[in-house]
Amino acid sequence: MADPRTLARRLERNPRCRTCKRYLANGLRCTNPTDHADGWCRADGCPGYTTPAPDPARFGSSRPHYSTPVNPEPCPLDSYDIATLGVSRGAVDAFLEVHEGFTRAQAEASVKTMIEDFAAMGHWSRSEGGWLSLAARGYHVVVTPDLADVVLYRTSHAERTWAQVKAGVPSRGAAERRKRHNQRRQERRAAVLTAAGAAITTETEEEGEASVITGPDGRSVRFEQVSLGRLSAARWHDVLRQVNAALDLGIPLPEESLPKDIAADTE
Repeated sequence: MADPRTLARRLERNPRCRTCKRYLANGLRCTNPTDHADGWCRADGCPGYTTPAPDPARFGSSRPHYSTPVNPEPCPLDSYDIATLGVSRGAVDAFLEVHEGFTRAQAEASVKTMIEDFAAMGHWSRSEGGWLSLAARGYHVVVTPDLADVVLYRTSHAERTWAQVKAGVPSRGAAERRKRHNQRRQERRAAVLTAAGAAITTETEEEGEASVITGPDGRSVRFEQVSLGRLSAARWHDVLRQVNAALDLGIPLPEESLPKDIAADTE
């Protein structure tokens, strides 16, 4: 963890030092001093989220994954071009709409740093009209044909800038979506068993969860380290087969949703 005394000395030496206003994983603002151009302190314990909590409503249910295949040719933007790039008001506004707590200068600096990385990585393409697109891992910018200005910024990451993704900061939104998806899948699968007259009990053990399924006649089958909501489709259908064999419930397998090789086994 960064020594607070060291950060304080840097703050005294550099009048450009500011307070990090990014968000911690718990939604609280960070208060570490920082002299990074994008305002993120990068100290241990500060993931630098740009929103206090995941906000999937900003993108709706569809989250495009912007990416450009690696181009083996050298990117037409060199380091001088990138340093002197202008960033249009529209591109800055788009950045600030998604990421909170940035000044316009910080937004421009973040966009330019991302462009420099994408150019070095070869994630660029050029249209017939000369427009330069750079895109990778859910971020996308467009530069004018004369390589003078950035005119578009788009991202599928509401709470992280490219610098955070590059640093390995995880998405809280993705974890929340997985949790909700697993919960809904658990409910759907439990409903299938309940409709057949079975009761489902979940037990917590040191090794993980165990699911106990009891039929109408009192017979039970136990699945160690199994949470119905986390099972893959293939594993779920295997569980249904075992339940049918052990409890004589006769639950039909929805073959239309099975991969061909698995569906063939049920014929």
